[in-house]
Amino acid sequence: MMKVILYLYQKAKSLVSVGMPVSVLKQSDIFEKVIAMKYDVPNKNLEMFEEYMQAVDAFYDSVMESNG
Repeated sequence: MMKVILYLYQKAKSLVSVGMPVSVLKQSDIFEKVIAMKYDVPNKNLEMFEEYMQAVDAFYDSVMESNG
């Protein structure tokens, strides 16, 4: 779980470092999705974390595409 959180942090930090406003980042629901991850991922299905990583990548790509 922490790996996903840190991955989102790194992606968001890289967007901010190239001048992307935080308000643009907050328009996405990815932060709420990652926060709710602890309730959504059962202990027997840890492969779901990969889906969260892909969602973070999709978030990054969409922000870069629409605002970059």
